[in-house]
Amino acid sequence: EDLKSKDIEIQRAHEIRENTDREIEDLTASLFESAHSMVEQAKYAQANAEQKLKTANQ
Repeated sequence: EDLKSKDIEIQRAHEIRENTDREIEDLTASLFESAHSMVEQAKYAQANAEQKLKTANQ
């Protein structure tokens, strides 16, 4: 009986660990996607600003 409850407890801990690992992977992927998007937006804004400056100086 005690051994069976320990097995159940270990199984629950294992499931929690797997779920946590999956959530961390998802959050990490989301973070990198957001960072990539921010970099692309910054590049676009910089190119736009440079073009406006070039036009203003002509």
